[in-house]
Amino acid sequence: MHSAVVAQTLGTNKIIGRLVGQKISSEGLVGLFDKLWISQASCSVTLFSGGTGSNGLSSSLADVSGVDLSVLLNAYDDGKSTGKIRHDFNMLGPSDIAKNIVNLLDPQMEGSSAIKLFLGMRLSKSFSPAEHLESLRRITTCEDPGGTDFEKAFYLLPAGVRESFRSYLKYFYRRALRVSPDYDLRDFGVRNLVFTGVYMKNGRYNTAIEELSGLLGVRGRIILNDSQSLWLVALTEKGEFLASEAEIVDRLLEQEIDNTYLLAKPASKKEIDALGQMKTVEEKKRFLEERDVAIELSAEARIAMSADVLVFAPTTFSSSLAPTIKTKRFPSDYKSSLALKVCILNLVRERGKRTASEQLLTMESLFQAELRKDTFIHDLLDYVIVNTHGYRVDINGGKTHIPIDIEDLKKLGLNVIEADIEDSVVPGHHVSDKLAKLILVLQRLDRLNCCYREGCIVPKSSSVLERDRMVLENLLSNPLKFEEVRERVHNLGNRILGIRRLEEYSPISPVRIMIAAGGQSTRLKSEYPKALYPINGEPALLHLIRRVSGIDRDFIVLTNEDNDAAIRDTLSQAGINPNTVVGLPMGTGSSILVAEDSLDPSIKNVMIVWGDAANVRLSTMREALFIHEALGDPDVTMPTCWEGNPYAGIERDSDGNVIGIFQTKEDPQTRRQYGEHDASLFVVRRDRLFEGIKRLRRWIGESGLRKDIDLLQSFRFFGDEGAKMIAFAGADPRETQGFNTVAEAAIVETYQIELENGTRFSVPIEEELYRKKADLSASVDGTGNYSQDHQAEIMWARFTYAIEQQYRAAIFDVDENLTDLQGEVPPRMISHLLGFAESGIPVAFISGRLEGSLNKMLLSKLAEKAKKDTSLLQRFYAYPSVGALGFRLDSPDELLYDRKIPKYVLSAAMSLIRRYLLDFEDLYYVADHKITIMPHERMRQGNLLALINYLMEYAGIPLKARISSSIYSDASIILTSSDYGSEVHKGVALYDFSGRIGVDIDQIVKVGDRGGKENVDHEMLVGMGSFSSADFDPDSEDQIALPLVSNKKNLGAVEWLFPQLRFV
Repeated sequence: MHSAVVAQTLGTNKIIGRLVGQKISSEGLVGLFDKLWISQASCSVTLFSGGTGSNGLSSSLADVSGVDLSVLLNAYDDGKSTGKIRHDFNMLGPSDIAKNIVNLLDPQMEGSSAIKLFLGMRLSKSFSPAEHLESLRRITTCEDPGGTDFEKAFYLLPAGVRESFRSYLKYFYRRALRVSPDYDLRDFGVRNLVFTGVYMKNGRYNTAIEELSGLLGVRGRIILNDSQSLWLVALTEKGEFLASEAEIVDRLLEQEIDNTYLLAKPASKKEIDALGQMKTVEEKKRFLEERDVAIELSAEARIAMSADVLVFAPTTFSSSLAPTIKTKRFPSDYKSSLALKVCILNLVRERGKRTASEQLLTMESLFQAELRKDTFIHDLLDYVIVNTHGYRVDINGGKTHIPIDIEDLKKLGLNVIEADIEDSVVPGHHVSDKLAKLILVLQRLDRLNCCYREGCIVPKSSSVLERDRMVLENLLSNPLKFEEVRERVHNLGNRILGIRRLEEYSPISPVRIMIAAGGQSTRLKSEYPKALYPINGEPALLHLIRRVSGIDRDFIVLTNEDNDAAIRDTLSQAGINPNTVVGLPMGTGSSILVAEDSLDPSIKNVMIVWGDAANVRLSTMREALFIHEALGDPDVTMPTCWEGNPYAGIERDSDGNVIGIFQTKEDPQTRRQYGEHDASLFVVRRDRLFEGIKRLRRWIGESGLRKDIDLLQSFRFFGDEGAKMIAFAGADPRETQGFNTVAEAAIVETYQIELENGTRFSVPIEEELYRKKADLSASVDGTGNYSQDHQAEIMWARFTYAIEQQYRAAIFDVDENLTDLQGEVPPRMISHLLGFAESGIPVAFISGRLEGSLNKMLLSKLAEKAKKDTSLLQRFYAYPSVGALGFRLDSPDELLYDRKIPKYVLSAAMSLIRRYLLDFEDLYYVADHKITIMPHERMRQGNLLALINYLMEYAGIPLKARISSSIYSDASIILTSSDYGSEVHKGVALYDFSGRIGVDIDQIVKVGDRGGKENVDHEMLVGMGSFSSADFDPDSEDQIALPLVSNKKNLGAVEWLFPQLRFV
C-alpha cells in the first residue's frame, strides 16, 4: 500500500477512535465525510431504483471520486409514450433505462448540456403525426433541417453523438413505419426514441445499454433485473385490479397494493371482465397467480449484489422495488451478500395509509416469499434512513408526507437514522448530496468495524441471537398489539430455539410447576377449600391439573395445614398421586420457600399458577415457557390480558417495558381505566425466585411489619434493581377470571364452557364499527343557536352578573381568542397581556399547540417584551398540548407536571384509527402528548369524533377525542389521555393553575372559543367568569356566549370583553 494511503488510513482510525462512544448527530456524521473519505478510497454501490425517484442520489454518488456505481432496475413502466412503444414494438419500457442514462451522463463531456437538452425533450402535441414523421425523416436522411425545435436541438449535438443518434433514430423510424405509415409521435419522449433505436439495432437490452452508456460517458452501470418483456399488473387490498404499471402508479391511490404480478401479455378485455365478475379477493388472486410469469435475476444483476453497499433508493415501491425484489434469486442473493445494506425511505406517500414500519414489513413479506418465514426485516437492513418530519401526514409542497412511526421502526430491531434530508426549496425531494455522504460515511464506519446506533458511533456487534432477543422483547412491549404480532413472535422464537414451529416446542431446561392452592373460601362461604370449589361439577384444581400435566407431571401443589388433607384426598380419589407441600400460613411466598428443598437441582425455571385459575389453558402455559426460554430466561415471564379496571395488573413505562406490578386493593392510587391483568401464571427463574422471597422476608422482619410474604411483592427484591419482568398480552380475558364469590364462580363456569367450545370473547372491531356507523346520522351538537332570543336574554343576564364580580387571575385558550385572521397574536394583545402581569394578575395560556409552536407564536414575544422587567414572567403560566404539561415562563425547563401518552398507546390507537376510520385524504400528526386528526371534509368531523371515541372505548385504549381547530384546519380532532390519574384536558390545567396561585376558579376569568359539548374548551369553561368567543354549550349553566352579547366573535369579542372586567 502507498505510504500516503497508509497515513490517511491511520488518521481515519484515530478519528473514529476518538469518536467511539461519543454522541454525534446525523448532521455531524455527514460532516465526517471529508475526514473519512480519503483520496484513494474506493467503494462499490448498487442502487435498487426506478426512473426519476432516485436520480439525485445516483448522480450525487457518481460525483464522488472512487465510487463504482451500479443502478439495478426493472423496465416494466408502460405510461404515455413508453406504453405505446411497448405495445407497438414488443419490448420493455425504454423510459426508466433512458432516464438513468441521461441522469448519469458525464457532465464533463463535450456538449453534455446539449445532449441533456435534446434527450429531455418531448415532441410537441401541436404538430400533426405527419409533421413529426417528416421531421424525423429529414434527420435520418441528412436533409436540410426544418424549423422544429426537435431538429434545432439535434443539430446542436456534438458531431460524434449526433451521427450515432442519427443512426439510432433511423432504426426507430423504420420500425415505426412498419407499425403504421401514420405513426403518431405526439408527446413522445426523445430519449425513448433514441434508446428504442439502440435496442432495435442490437436486439439485446444489455448491449444497447452498454453502447449508449459508452457513447455518453455514463458514470456507472445500468442493469436490468431481467430482460423478458413482461407486463406488470396488481391487485389492491380490496380486490380492485390495476391492469398496468401506469395504473399502479396513478389509480385508486387510497388503496394499498396486495400483490403485483407479471403477465406475458397485456391484460386482455376478457381477462379484465373475468376478474370483474369474481366475488372474492382470493379468487382473483388464484386467477392472477396462474398467469404470473416467474423470472430469474440476470447474471449481471447477480454480480452487482457483490457490491460494498446495497441501497434501496427512495422510489415508488409497488412499481419499482416490489417487482425487483420478487425476481427469483434476488432475496437469497441479497440476504447472503456481505454488503452494508441501507434503505432510504420515501418522503411522501405514493398510495394507501401505511406507515414507514408497515411499508418495511411489506418489503419483508416479499423476501419471505422466497426465503423462510423466519427471515425478518432486521436481518435485511443495517440502516434505515428517514427524514425528521415524524409521525404525521401533512401537506408540504402539494404532497403528503409518509408517516414515520419511529418507535415502531425501532421495535422491529431496525437501526434508524433520522436526518434532515428534505429539500427546503423543492419539498418532497431529498437533499441528495447529504444522503450520498451519509451512505459513504456509514460504509467507512463498517470497514472500521463500527456502526452508528442511537446517536453514537459504537463497535459493531455480530451477535444475531442478542439482536433477535432484543427484537422479540420489543414485540412483547405493546400489549394492545400483541395479537397483531403473535405469529411474528412465534416465528422469531422458533428461530432462536432452533425449532420449526411452536407445536414442536418442549422446555429446553427442566421446569417445575407449583400450584398455589392454600386459599380459603372465606367469601365463598363454602365447606371446600377454594381450590376444591366445584366448577362445572368438578373441583377447580382438577381442571387446572389436567392442563398442568401436559407440561410437568411432577408438579407440586402448595397447600396449608387447614386444607392439605382435603386436597390430598381429592387428588387421590381422582387417581392423581399428589406431590404436595404444606406451606406456612404467611402468604404464597412463604409456601414457595418451604418447597425449595424438594426441588431437584437441575430445575432452572419454576412456573407458579394460582390454584383457582380453573380456566388457564395449556396453550397459554406453553407459550409463556416458550417466550421465557426464547428470551434467555429473564427473571419473570407472565401472560396477561388487556381489560377495563384491572385490580391486579402490570405497570409499563412509556416504551412498554414492565417496571412493576400493582394491586388496587393495596394501593387504590394505582387504579387504571384500562390495563393488563395477569393470568394467574408466572414463569420465574429458580435462583431469582428464592433469592427475592428471602430478601422480602428479611425486609419485612427488619421493618417490624406484620404482613404476608406476597409473591408479587418479592419481584421488587430480585437483585438490587428488581426483577427483569416480561409480560405478553396473550391470554384470553376469560382465562384470568378468578373467583372469591359464588357469583364470580358462576362467571368462571360460563367462561370455561365458552373456551372449550371455541366461542369468541368479543365481536370483531370491524363488525362493531359497521353497526356504529349505521347508527350515526348527524354530527356532534354543541355550536349553540345564536338566533333564539331567549338564549340571548339568558346570556345577557349572566354577563351582567359576571362583570360585576371581582377577578384575581385569567386563563386563555390562545388560537382564535388572542390571534387575528392571519393567526398571529397582534402587538396590542401582547400589550394587554403584559398589562395584566404589571398589575399583579396571574395569567395562564392553555393551547392545543405543541410547546414549540406556542412559544414561537406567543411566549417568546412576551419574553422579548418583558426584557426590562423579567420578574413579570413569574406571573405567566403555559399549558401546551391541551394542558398535558405545564410550566411558568420564568422557568420553562422546570415542568409543573408532564402527562405524556405511553408510546405503545399512541401506536395502537393510531393504528386502529388509520386502519378503520381515516380517509386517504385525511391529515394527522402524532406527538408525545396528543394525536391531532384533520378530516379533509368538515362535515365528517362530528361523526368521526363519535366513531373515534367509540373505537377507543371498545378497544380499551385510554384516550378521549374532542373537537378542536388547528393551524392546518378549523375542523380538527384532538385525542389526549383519559386514564385515571393521568387524564388530560383543559380543565386539568385550569385546576392546576388555580391551585398554584391560590385562587378559586370562580375568581379566574376563563376565555375559550370551543365551549360546545365534546369540544376542547368545554372542561375549562366552568364556574363564574367563563366566556366563549365562538361555540358554546347551550346546556351549560356557566358559559357566557360573547357573540350573543357583543355581536362579535373571537379576537374582536375578547377585546370587547377586556375593559369590562374588574380585577383586584
